[in-house]
Amino acid sequence: MMVILMTATWIVTSCTYPRDGPIEKLGDPSTKSGLIVFFKRGSTAAEIYDFDRFVISSPDQAGRGYQSLPGIISVVRFNRNGFAGKQIDFRLNATAEQKKYVRSQIEQSPIVLRIFEETALNDIPDLR
Repeated sequence: MMVILMTATWIVTSCTYPRDGPIEKLGDPSTKSGLIVFFKRGSTAAEIYDFDRFVISSPDQAGRGYQSLPGIISVVRFNRNGFAGKQIDFRLNATAEQKKYVRSQIEQSPIVLRIFEETALNDIPDLR
């Protein structure tokens, strides 16, 4: 019984993540994101859904859905002054090539209006 209690305690304490760590900050508009993407006004929910599935994701090799492009850790949707968009964050170990590839895929999307790199959403002036 003591072994089970010690194991459970170890799992609970070793699996926690500091509340002020990088995971806690993902999607925070005052924290820098790897990429911030604004969509053109009038982009439909279906177009944004396709962006998620075919631009910043790829079909899972096992045929069970989609997975984010290599290097991406988080994608958060936002709406700011009538513009929908995505905050995209990269894994800490994402390579420059992975980041460049993700950006190149995004640049090809017809619904993308603007892309900002390594900035916080709150630091971007309102788009018109």
